[in-house]
Amino acid sequence: MVGNISNYTKADVLRCLFLISGSTSRWELKKRADLGEGTVRTVLNILKDKKLIGSSKKGHFLTKKGKNLIKRIEENATLPIELKTKKMFPEYKKIAVVAKKHRKIKSFVRLRDIAVKNGTEGAIILLYKNSLKIPSFECEEKFDFAEKLFKYKNGDLLIITFGNNLRWCEIAAISILSEINDFLKSAVE
Repeated sequence: MVGNISNYTKADVLRCLFLISGSTSRWELKKRADLGEGTVRTVLNILKDKKLIGSSKKGHFLTKKGKNLIKRIEENATLPIELKTKKMFPEYKKIAVVAKKHRKIKSFVRLRDIAVKNGTEGAIILLYKNSLKIPSFECEEKFDFAEKLFKYKNGDLLIITFGNNLRWCEIAAISILSEINDFLKSAVE
């Protein structure tokens, strides 16, 4: 007999951890994470078992261990934000993250493929060297709209995933981060 197929990914567990701030109810988390009731319950149990969150009558909250994990994650990358610019792919939802620490990238096309495999239309990856540029490509294109999103240091990568659904854009962005940063990969497992 086959059991239920899970409706969440490892990246969804991390997404829910990011979304829990202050005191967050299961209903709020369900709505913000775009997950079903049973899935949210399962993800919350995983986070509780790892002692990353606690619960009270007011909702779920980060434990000290959860806050420390978020802090360590933020040393390696930014948390995902929705990008609402109409300058790039106006017909799609967009999520942006910055990889502050990452392995040397051998193939940017492979990273784009990870985004597509995870349910998006694609990804744009920009390297910050005094300004945002397309890596390994001479281009006069200016990405001024993205320069103001984050504080960058030389060597940072801006990853923008785009598609029809914010959940899948976030999953794709987290999956790319996990591919290029060992700490972030282990944080998802």
